This record gives sequence, C-alpha cells and structure tokens, in this order.
Amino acid sequence: MVRIRRNRPLVSGAAPVSREVRRRSLDRPYTALQLPASVYNLCLGLFAATTAMTGCTIGTVLRLAGL
Repeated sequence: MVRIRRNRPLVSGAAPVSREVRRRSLDRPYTALQLPASVYNLCLGLFAATTAMTGCTIGTVLRLAGL
C-alpha cells in the first residue's frame, strides 16, 4: 500500500527552477496505479459479460411485453 504524504511547503523563489521542478515531481500527492495486463483483461471480460446479459434481459422483457 502506498502512503500519500502531505505536500511539502513551496520552495522559495530564490531556489533554482530545476530544484522546484524536481521537488514537485518527487512530492506528487497521487501516484499512478500500476496493474498487470491480466487485471485489465479480466475487467474487460466482466464488462462484456455484463453488457451482453443486460441486452439479453432487456430483449426478453421486451419480447414478453409484446413489443
């Protein structure tokens, strides 16, 4: 689990620009979530199955309603 640190105070205006950029890049409040490809494939499969089942259910209900 990644702990989110509080932002550090701003670097003084007299500091070199490169230091401010480096400090900002090191002190991101949120980090990108790295997931393996298998998790993406699993989510895509679940989404496809849910969409298909929803279509089948709506189609059955419309057919039973006589539309």
